[in-house]
Amino acid sequence: REFEKRLAALDEELEGEQTKVFRRTEENANLKKRLDEALNIHGTEKADLIRERNSLQDKITALEQIREDQEKDLEKSTAKISALEEQKKGKELKEGKLADALKAINGN
Repeated sequence: REFEKRLAALDEELEGEQTKVFRRTEENANLKKRLDEALNIHGTEKADLIRERNSLQDKITALEQIREDQEKDLEKSTAKISALEEQKKGKELKEGKLADALKAINGN
């Protein structure tokens, strides 16, 4: 009789432990599922951030190219202006010499 009571108590204790193990297994499964979801969200956010970074880098590269092109255009324009100024000086010098020659011819 005592043995049967002890056996029944052990059966109850075993059943209780099995229930605890089952609950912990479910908790672990739920935690794993939540962790997987969090990692998936993190992975997606990371991928989005990488795409955004790459897009910004592309924009920076494009803007740098535009700046370089504008600097080249400015250099070309400056060179043209300098050449035109030299032509103007040459023309003015020529005109001055012609005016001096006319004065000498006219005797004024």
